[in-house]
Amino acid sequence: MKLRYIIPALFLGFLGVACEDVVDLDLPEGEALLVVDGSITTKDTIHYLTVANTVSYDTEGALPGITALVVLRDDKGRIDTLAETEPGSGIYAITSPGVVGNTYTLEIETPDGKQYQSSPEFLAPVTEIDSIYLEEDEFEEDQYFVEFNTFDPPGFGNYYRWKHYIDGEFQNKPENLAFASDEFVDGNPVLGLRLSESVELGKLYKVEQLSISKAYFEYLSVLQTQTAFVGSIFDPPPAPIEGNVFNIRDENELVAGFFSASDVQTQSIVVREP
Repeated sequence: MKLRYIIPALFLGFLGVACEDVVDLDLPEGEALLVVDGSITTKDTIHYLTVANTVSYDTEGALPGITALVVLRDDKGRIDTLAETEPGSGIYAITSPGVVGNTYTLEIETPDGKQYQSSPEFLAPVTEIDSIYLEEDEFEEDQYFVEFNTFDPPGFGNYYRWKHYIDGEFQNKPENLAFASDEFVDGNPVLGLRLSESVELGKLYKVEQLSISKAYFEYLSVLQTQTAFVGSIFDPPPAPIEGNVFNIRDENELVAGFFSASDVQTQSIVVREP
């Protein structure tokens, strides 16, 4: 399996002493972009979708939310108008879980009359996690690596994402982004997957295995390049990452974020000494 797990690199720099000049830069503000980010999964929980605008680079705090008409459809005829959790928050609740085999489409109309739509997202099934276990960290006392085994069903075109939680906290830094295709493991077991550094004794570790679409896999690949694989002069310049939401009347408008649909399988383990 072509696993995209990020391992932080160590960089050596030059140390020196120099005079310091203060330079004031008059940077352009740039045009605000619509950001649509969220997902529907088979987990029986409330899912949240964000509709907001980008802000200038020096603005602190959350993105300004947009109160809009937000509708979620599936290909079986279900239509849900999503309610904003708080007026002006731009956060919308998806109260029903997704169904394997259904295809989901998001529709948004903003207060200025612009209409947006997501590309259809098929909710594919995902295989179960066979087992989860501990491997001792030989260099850190009372710490263990968490590993798990899974398998890929026959037939190319399966895409995966993994999320992990420690004591209920989602590990969501750029280096935690892990996803893969079945390009090299089609129809075979996948053994000894490890998503994080070693974990202290007593911690509850949970891993989620999600099915994702090819489009979301490609989106995550670009996102990874611009967030985790940075730190050298050869890095690509930062740029907005185009997602799967578009203006139905203006194909040239760039919309950030992604709306995804996933099946989820879960395994947990408490880190204990053997």
